[in-house]
Amino acid sequence: MTDRIAHPPVDCGAPCALVLDADADLAGLIEQWLQPEGLPVCPVPQPGAAPGGTHAVALAIADLPFPSRAHVDALRTRLGPHGHVPILVLSTNVFASVDCCGPAARALGADGLLPKPTTGDALRRAVRSLLRT
Repeated sequence: MTDRIAHPPVDCGAPCALVLDADADLAGLIEQWLQPEGLPVCPVPQPGAAPGGTHAVALAIADLPFPSRAHVDALRTRLGPHGHVPILVLSTNVFASVDCCGPAARALGADGLLPKPTTGDALRRAVRSLLRT
């Protein structure tokens, strides 16, 4: 399996979501779920390139099996000039009852936290909430 998926061209000036550390199936599903929101997914960066490149990144979505403050801090560093954008973490180690933007997310240094698997509706609600802030 590869992290590379086919992406339609994304307007560099239009805000987009950046999906990090997700396999191709999950990245494709996130892309499909965000289409109704009008939020395209930025292409996966080439190795050594800055995530997001010249795109206007509005949000980063990261698949972290074992999330920690150190992982989220490393993601912000890895995002470089986009390190200020909200980070939504997806994890199999999060209970469904955890509030997306609650204390667990804040303790990790993330802006949002969703259990994995999640639904398209839950992801879209989280994205709308994070982009309003």
